[in-house]
Amino acid sequence: MARLCCAGLLGSCLAFGFGVSEGMARTRATAVAAAQAAPSASVNPCGLVTVKQMQSLTHRNVRKRTLAPLGPTCIYVFNGSPQEVTISVEHASFSQLTRQMRKRKRVTVLRRQAYCGEVGQATLYVSLPSGRVLDVVAGCSVGQRIAAIAVARLGA
Repeated sequence: MARLCCAGLLGSCLAFGFGVSEGMARTRATAVAAAQAAPSASVNPCGLVTVKQMQSLTHRNVRKRTLAPLGPTCIYVFNGSPQEVTISVEHASFSQLTRQMRKRKRVTVLRRQAYCGEVGQATLYVSLPSGRVLDVVAGCSVGQRIAAIAVARLGA
């Protein structure tokens, strides 16, 4: 039975053989196409938040951290939980990505414009300089704390 993948980029999900729901694929299709059109500028998303920081922020033990080549996307897998947290930096239109969100809520991360909402599952988008967007797939409050560390590490 295929796992349903809502985390990170759709291309990463397909590359790793995860199933993608038809509704989720339609919801993210435009946003993913824009994100994949131009690759991110050599940012390793796994270098933005350490395993120790992720464990502290989520209060869960990280079983595995994987760099998925498409995106690229960093995937954090936790012990005893099917839920994953993903981080990626994409060249994409912030406004186009946020328009795809349901239950959208404006927030700030280190004085940067950001939105929490649902894109298949809980997602946080943070506007970065040079047409980049930080994408954190996690609940809003945890996502904001993860994003603050990532944005600081990016120097944005």
